[in-house]
Amino acid sequence: MKIIDIYKKYSIPPQLQLHQLSVSSVAKVICDNLQIPVDTNEVVSSDLLHDMGNIIKFDLTLFPEYLEPEGLDYWQSVKNTFIENYGPDEHVATEKIAEEISENKRIHDILKHIGASRLDAVNSSDDVAYKIANYADDRVSVNGIVPFEKLIKERKSRNPKLTDEFFMQLIDMIGINEKNIQKVCKIDLKDITDETISDIIDELRDLKIN
Repeated sequence: MKIIDIYKKYSIPPQLQLHQLSVSSVAKVICDNLQIPVDTNEVVSSDLLHDMGNIIKFDLTLFPEYLEPEGLDYWQSVKNTFIENYGPDEHVATEKIAEEISENKRIHDILKHIGASRLDAVNSSDDVAYKIANYADDRVSVNGIVPFEKLIKERKSRNPKLTDEFFMQLIDMIGINEKNIQKVCKIDLKDITDETISDIIDELRDLKIN
């Protein structure tokens, strides 16, 4: 099934669709310019699914403009259905949904290495697929493709209860991941921009996940 049809089937909000497509596009640019072998389809597919359960954690009242034209009641109903079907943890929900969509265990494995809490495991691993899939998510903000440092600052502004020490550690860990990827990538990772991925986003809408 094409990813755009999967998003429709699971009622993924448009902004979340765009985020996952953007992250996957960053990953594809990196994979296409890698100096060592990697299964691009598995990395991209993992990123296309990496936030499928995230509506569970959304405060739907924060960005009312993102709820149109369906409206708050519709998206609240979708959120409630996700919780009923998959439970209250968005990460668990995402993994369950990925298992429904694909039997490819490698996709599931890469998916489990995406996110800030997985950075230690990613940095200690030699698996470049883990590194790319995780890093791509750290380059996409609500305002498009940005340096990872800017993204982390945006996250901190939305999470004032989290400490400066935690965010500095996060920046350090992402920086290590970026350097490790850069060693085996033919392009400068900092040159990846919204313009770089614009055509790839459209291409990935038709990608089939098996």
